[in-house]
Amino acid sequence: MKTKVLLADGRKILREGLALLLGRHADLHVVGEADDGQAAIRLVKAVAAHVVVLNSGLSTRTVAEQVKALVAGRKGLRVIVVTLHPTVQFVRETLAAGAAGCLAKDSASQELVEAIRAVASGKLYISPKIADVVVAGLLPAQKRLPVTAAGPAIQARAPAISPREREILARIADGQTTKEIAHALKVGSKTVETHRRRLMIKLNRHSVAELTKYAVLEGITSLESAP
Repeated sequence: MKTKVLLADGRKILREGLALLLGRHADLHVVGEADDGQAAIRLVKAVAAHVVVLNSGLSTRTVAEQVKALVAGRKGLRVIVVTLHPTVQFVRETLAAGAAGCLAKDSASQELVEAIRAVASGKLYISPKIADVVVAGLLPAQKRLPVTAAGPAIQARAPAISPREREILARIADGQTTKEIAHALKVGSKTVETHRRRLMIKLNRHSVAELTKYAVLEGITSLESAP
């Protein structure tokens, strides 16, 4: 089944270019274009879109509100926000609003294709450039926190999860598959799946995408265990 994409951008020439680009891929189909987020909100249900690519030239709060409205307007809709000036606050608020992906405006066209495919399959996609910004914004705050034998004090704000569960959550957020995590930790795939189910119960999350979003918002990444 083709992934139906709705493009929301004020520049018609750019929308047409993206539509041509995406049309080259057999699994993607542009079903509509909108001048902005508000127009996309009105259109998304009518065209039965699976993914909305939203070009954000507005304030963080406005973009977050548009993302909420889009997600509420069609069940299962996935929204990718494209931004020129990503900040930690922007990423946090757009993801919290329901966005499934954040992409830098200077990303290559192939990355947009990869992002659409990723979110359509239920994954969370964060552009590497934006991920670098988020991590850079989180690390200074973490370094200022007192460190105990249990690790950075930031852990105290999160629900009680074991060190192994935290490590698995970090690897999930980095996009590693069950097999990849099992291989890295030298355990069986069923063990990883058990930990994932427990994480979903403890954190009240119902999918890998929701676990990933939680990890990003809490600053839980594999960098914590990096040498």
